Amino acid sequence: MKAVFLESINNLTIKDVPIPEITDDEIIIKVDSCGICGSDLRILESGNDRITPPQIIGHETSGTVVRVGENQKHRFNIGDKIALSADIACGKCVWCKEGFSNNCLRNVAFGYEYPGGFAEYLKLDKRILDFGPVVITTGSSASQDEFSMSEPLACCINCYELCNMSIGKKVLILGAGPMGCMLTILGKVMGASVVVLCDIDSTRLEVAKRVEADRYIISAHEELEKAKNELTDNLGFDIIITACPSIDAQEMSLKYIKNKGVINFFGGLPGNTRNISINSNLIHYKELTILGSHGSTSKHHKLAVEMIMNKKINLKPLITKTFPLEEIDKAYEEAKNKNNLKIIINP
Repeated sequence: MKAVFLESINNLTIKDVPIPEITDDEIIIKVDSCGICGSDLRILESGNDRITPPQIIGHETSGTVVRVGENQKHRFNIGDKIALSADIACGKCVWCKEGFSNNCLRNVAFGYEYPGGFAEYLKLDKRILDFGPVVITTGSSASQDEFSMSEPLACCINCYELCNMSIGKKVLILGAGPMGCMLTILGKVMGASVVVLCDIDSTRLEVAKRVEADRYIISAHEELEKAKNELTDNLGFDIIITACPSIDAQEMSLKYIKNKGVINFFGGLPGNTRNISINSNLIHYKELTILGSHGSTSKHHKLAVEMIMNKKINLKPLITKTFPLEEIDKAYEEAKNKNNLKIIINP
């Protein structure tokens, strides 16, 4: 099979390698779709402590079962469609037992410790099948490209769950990249009365108009203040999500949040970022909740897959281009281009 390996910083190579052998407890899927995530871009540019090159990367994956071990034949059939999430929990630590597998003490993931989805075939071992987010999607009319986005959608569901999202909430999303746009779509699906999408880049914001927000704002305090006045009666937004790697966005979020509102630092920051500087009196007197969310659990992923299967959410507007595996370098360049949202590899 062909597979894309991270050899070193800014060095991807395509190799011909043997299709993995399996035991009775394992299966193999043919990878149909694997999205390029923002973290995949950072891995190529800066590496990752969890990855030992050479490694097959990519974690937003959907595929078709092509080989089934004897002990898995009661669960899987040849031809089954599969949607995967990224994180593979241990199922045994305190966080797994409490239902928070995204905080697993021995967490591993596709495209990190495990070979990822930028390959023609992918082996799923017993740990993945027992504790990983693996959902059969056979029979759905949704495309495999859509199901490959179940992983980032699950992260968005986790975000809104922690924010205590409910019908009628007014939401401000700072960052109009693929995740900001997905959060916009999901916010509307979950009943937000207002979703405002904000970015510092006019090109990015123009592309984001592929998804339906109530207002698109270039990140200027005057415009945000105007939106707060007009859309929230100057009270502030119920939920603010920083879907960008910007400490400035995190700091400015306190200015536009409503009393008793929730701020979610959804986008991670580069490791060399300065410490945040905020007026904690705003947290105290406005009774704010400031939190973060990272990844998702199998429960979130199953819900994401069900939403796609049942047409409760339409993620098609996010897909701007698809590429074969052989054009991985071109696909990465397009993923960096602000004129694009989601880039998907079809091995």
